[in-house]
Amino acid sequence: MFEYFHPFAISLMIGLLIGIERERSHPKGSQAMGVRTFVLLALLGSLAAWVHEAGLTITISVFALAAILAGYFRSTAKQQTDFGLTTEFSGAVVYVLGYISLRAPLLAAILGGAVLLVLLARKGLHTFSRSLIKTQEIQAAVTILIIALGILPFLPNYTIDPWQLFNPRRYCMLVLVLAAIQFGGYISIRIFGQKLGMMLMGYLGGLVSSTAIYATLPRLVHERPTLLYNAVSAAILATTGTLTEFLLIIAFVSPQLTATLLLPVLTTIIVGILLALIIIRNNGASSIEPQHTNPLDLKSVLRISCYIAGMLILIGVANNYIGAKGVQLLSFLGGSFELHSTALATSVLFAEGKILLNATIFALLLAVTGSFLAKMILLWSLARDRFAAITTGCLLIMYAAGAAVYWLF
Repeated sequence: MFEYFHPFAISLMIGLLIGIERERSHPKGSQAMGVRTFVLLALLGSLAAWVHEAGLTITISVFALAAILAGYFRSTAKQQTDFGLTTEFSGAVVYVLGYISLRAPLLAAILGGAVLLVLLARKGLHTFSRSLIKTQEIQAAVTILIIALGILPFLPNYTIDPWQLFNPRRYCMLVLVLAAIQFGGYISIRIFGQKLGMMLMGYLGGLVSSTAIYATLPRLVHERPTLLYNAVSAAILATTGTLTEFLLIIAFVSPQLTATLLLPVLTTIIVGILLALIIIRNNGASSIEPQHTNPLDLKSVLRISCYIAGMLILIGVANNYIGAKGVQLLSFLGGSFELHSTALATSVLFAEGKILLNATIFALLLAVTGSFLAKMILLWSLARDRFAAITTGCLLIMYAAGAAVYWLF
């Protein structure tokens, strides 16, 4: 017996809750639709679905639409203020949710809750859209949506080159992931940058490009010496961010590789975080404004993506014509410039059975080694001072800890 009443109960609750919200949102004396109308619309939708006759359903739907329009004209006829169409659209949505509650009660309940949340967050959404969000951020979000919904689904999901290396959809997915990471890092820094300061900037920046962080911090320390320890912690956390993404990439492509590299890489990350926390205590809780002004640098994303594709092709060709030693050499050199792309290219080739397990692990370790070495060289090239010395020491400690765990376990 409960099965018959359950969809109607859900419909009733949807109409009741949304109707209460709409009635409370109207100014006193308004003649707009209220809680009783919303409840009746929801039940009317459920009854139309229960009867399940096409002609009658169309008739009821037309009647409900006419009633909603009549309510709008009635509420605005004697009032000059424009209250918008939110209430009327909400009534139409409630009718449809009542209609689908018989076939998909869970979906109706979830959508009803989502509509209620949107209505309750009216002021916050208006403030966000008018004052907080910037035009560049809207453009960045739209760009990501176009890539995800307008380009990615239509690309072929197979390799198109003679060497069976380049998959267009996989490459586009890579562009999408890089763009999402960059945009997500920007949003996080904008929201939390004032509170968490350079530590957050370093870690989130490391998810995109730790090399870029290492290239900008020496200039910052030179201009503001009081930020020395903050900058060191940011540099260390940038490295931990890079290693975190390195581990996630490997885990996504090959669980078998993850099982071997998880403990040493995780040890390096933990040691880095501990060092950053110890160092930051020497300089209080100073913070600076986020330096990120562009939420999505598409040129940067495409450049990194092209580099990744190039690395994938180079490593594949090296494996075919030179063998495992060529892959390892390219991994070391590639890790010196971009660890993420090298890890992805090497892991994909292993997952496709083109490189053996031991050779792949050695190549990935060489890539990590190249990444650490490149950061030290960059530091001493840009700044021969305490910042370079302290950061280099921390990097050596991190690398030594990870190496020791790898060789011991």
